[in-house]
Amino acid sequence: MIIRQAHQQGISVLAELIYASGPQAFDALFTFNNNDNPQDFLLSALQHKDGQYGFANHWLALKNDKILASVSAWHTELNSDFHQATMRSVVEHFGLEQSIDVVARSQVVKHFIPAPQAHEWCIGHLAVLPQYQRQGIASQLLQFMGALALQKGKSTLSLDVSQDNLSAIQFYQQLGFNIETTSALSPEMQRLGLTRHLHLSKLITCQTSLI
Repeated sequence: MIIRQAHQQGISVLAELIYASGPQAFDALFTFNNNDNPQDFLLSALQHKDGQYGFANHWLALKNDKILASVSAWHTELNSDFHQATMRSVVEHFGLEQSIDVVARSQVVKHFIPAPQAHEWCIGHLAVLPQYQRQGIASQLLQFMGALALQKGKSTLSLDVSQDNLSAIQFYQQLGFNIETTSALSPEMQRLGLTRHLHLSKLITCQTSLI
């Protein structure tokens, strides 16, 4: 198995993986009627290199050129160009009027996903295709991200997960992640069908994060 940064090729599988990493949140952000499919937006955004949903902000686990899993990260060094690219992908797909609604909904997401701190390398979009699960792939991706975080001068891996996703919480705790906070449950979150989220973190060292 190899781990590398994503390319524009294979984005249909990457879109599937990104959606699987948090369907509740993606439905809340990008569904406006029964005809909307958040994966359509992800496919559109992944045509581009930059931004939160751009292919360059993702890493893939592959074996024999087959995509097995994905992961992404964000941190305090992401500049205004990154956020502008994210917004461009939203406007391109949804148009201006609905994009304003997406921005409003994204403010609700901030109720349960805290902004990265200077020492944090925040993991997102971690998912493994069903046929490759329980083979240690997610653990290897997190190990890779730990090494990358150290290269970037970070001391902590962090992530957010729904309190309902008990298997994921157990998995992260087995890898040494600790629950730091539990989000509030605001009326806006309830209206969008969102649940409380846990913020977990793990101190990374050279010994625990080497690939």
